[in-house]
Amino acid sequence: MSHFTAVHTVISDVNILTQCLKECGLRVQTGIAIRGYNGSLSPVTYPIAGCCDKLQQDLGYALSSDGTYTCNFHSDAAVGELMAKVAQKYASRMALEDAARVRGLTGANVNVMVHGR
Repeated sequence: MSHFTAVHTVISDVNILTQCLKECGLRVQTGIAIRGYNGSLSPVTYPIAGCCDKLQQDLGYALSSDGTYTCNFHSDAAVGELMAKVAQKYASRMALEDAARVRGLTGANVNVMVHGR
C-alpha cells in the first residue's frame, strides 16, 4: 500500500503557487488524483496539482479551513525535495511582492540569494 504524506504550508495565493509550480518544471492540473510511487493514485482529488512527469509523481494542494493549502505527496525523498523547492520559491516570491508594497521600495531591484544554491 502506498503512503501519501500531508504537509501543512502557509501557501494561500493560488496564482503565485501556480507560477512557482511551473518555474519548478511541473505541469499544473486541477481536479485530479495525484500519482504516487509505482503508479498508485491518491484516494482524493486535489483542486491544484503539480505533475512531475520526470518522477511520475505529483504534488497535490488541498485548501484547508484556515485558507492555506496543504501539500500532499507520496512519501518519497525526491518528491519531498521538490515540494520544498516549490515552497521556497513561493516564500521568495511573496517576500518580493511584500517588499514592492513597502513605501520607498517600489521599483527597487531586489535580488534573492538562497544559501547553498
